Formats: sequence, structure tokens, C-alpha cells
Amino acid sequence: MGHSKFDVSDKFERLLNGGSITESVCDELTYDNISDSEKNLWSVLLMTGYVSKADETGTKDKIKLRIPNAEIADLFKDVVVKRFEKTLDTSKVDDFVTAMWNKDSETASKMLSDILWNSISYFDYGEEYYHGMLNGIFSARGFSPDSNDEAWLGRLNLRVRDKANRAYLLLEFKRSKKESDLDADCDEALAQIEKNGYDKMLLDGYEKQIVYGIAFFGKTAKIKLKNT
Repeated sequence: MGHSKFDVSDKFERLLNGGSITESVCDELTYDNISDSEKNLWSVLLMTGYVSKADETGTKDKIKLRIPNAEIADLFKDVVVKRFEKTLDTSKVDDFVTAMWNKDSETASKMLSDILWNSISYFDYGEEYYHGMLNGIFSARGFSPDSNDEAWLGRLNLRVRDKANRAYLLLEFKRSKKESDLDADCDEALAQIEKNGYDKMLLDGYEKQIVYGIAFFGKTAKIKLKNT
């Protein structure tokens, strides 16, 4: 399944948040045709039960669609969304990871914001959403993330180890209440790292640590590097 010819991420997001969309459908399609057009996509999803009619009004040219129940919503996330997200532009993810290791917080902020903008979210943006996304990004690229690991006087949000280069990232997250708070919340995250001594000592066998405070507001991220 691919979606190079059309972008349905906003519609997926609306469906997964309990809304409905109005689309055209046609009969007698298979998965082989699903990526040929957006109309084909919705037709196959309707025929296979991933979406259903929101009401009985309308014609084939304009049918209101929704995800029928919570169980199907879970399947939709696992099967449909994940297949579409596999075609995400991985160059931005690679650029983000490279920038983080290179201490380029400006580029990292932009790339992470772009990744968030193009992702499909299906619940309110809590800290766990961002935590899970970053954990997945680094894990998929062969690094070793430690989530909520004990560190001196508390629990650090995320430590990412690059064993081959004897280096690791220390990441502390904040969820901002408004976009104008992003800068201050990065400072608060860095202050928390210092207060709790998360970066007080290098891990055994490692030679370098890179410390970031990260703040999120919706699909926008701000990353600040701790000056050493």
C-alpha cells in the first residue's frame, strides 16, 4: 500500500479523532487498486469494514464515512495508518537524528517539527505521544533508548546510547501550554536535568554526553542544547 499520489493524513486524523469525512466510492476493487487514487482507497476501506457509512443519506459520489467502533479504530491504526506511515519521507528523520548527534539544535528543531506535522495523530498530544515517537525514531535506526531510566535524583525522560561511538543523548521533555512557552519550557527542562543531576556523571565506558531540553506544542517542537 502506498500513497505517493495523494495525501490522506489529515482525513485519517479526523477519522481517528471520532469525526467523519465525505468521499466518493466505487464498486469491485481490490487491494491491488488501492493506491491508484484516493477514491479507490476509500472504496476498499469501506468494502473491507475499516470505515462505514456515517448515515444512510448520500450517493456513491458523496458518502459520509466514519470508523464504526473502538475495536476497528485500533485495527485502523495498526493496519492502515502504519502502512501509510511507512512511506514517510525518511530523509527528514535521518536529518533530525544526524543533527541531534552533531549538536545542531536549530536543524533538529525544524526536522522534528516537520516530522510531527506529517505524522498522523489519533489522540490528544500528551507527553507520552512525543516520548513514544522519539523512542521509535532512535530504536529504528539502531540506537539504544532507555525510557524513564533512573538517573541520580530522579527519572530522565530518555537516554539514547550510541555504543559504537561511546556517546549518548540525554533528553528531557516538556509539553507547552502555548507556542510562545516553547523557549522557556526548554530552559525548564534543562534546569530540571541540572537540578536532578542527570548529567552529573558519564555512564561507565562512555566518553561523551549531549544534553537537550525539548518542548512540544501540538505539532511544533523546540530543542535546546545545554552549553558545556
